[in-house]
Amino acid sequence: MKIAGISLTLLSVLPAPVTAQVPAVSAAPECASNGGCARKPTPRGNPSGWLTVSDYPAGATGNGKVAVTLVVDTMGKVMSCVVTQSSGLGLFDNTACSALERRARFNPALDAYGRPVVGNYATRATFTQAD
Repeated sequence: MKIAGISLTLLSVLPAPVTAQVPAVSAAPECASNGGCARKPTPRGNPSGWLTVSDYPAGATGNGKVAVTLVVDTMGKVMSCVVTQSSGLGLFDNTACSALERRARFNPALDAYGRPVVGNYATRATFTQAD
């Protein structure tokens, strides 16, 4: 018997602006304008708790993988979530972004002088339905 599950795969942090579906939130301008961040945003705590089995969308069927870029503010909170590779089902994409915007927290990116700046963080969520 297979149990429904959701996993989160941590990907590399994106140092440059991200081309996105929503231009207003597609870049971390402080990092980009200063030649990059000295330190990228890093997760606070364990990212595996950002998505749980209970996040599997009601009404969805099957499995889905969605890649997103989170734009993290100077306090470590997610400002926006941009889908960079859709699962093909908006329900998975929207659920992943919604949960990550609510739960993900970071140590903010830092510029070369150690000041907090806006930064990008890439990750991937996988939704799996029980058999």
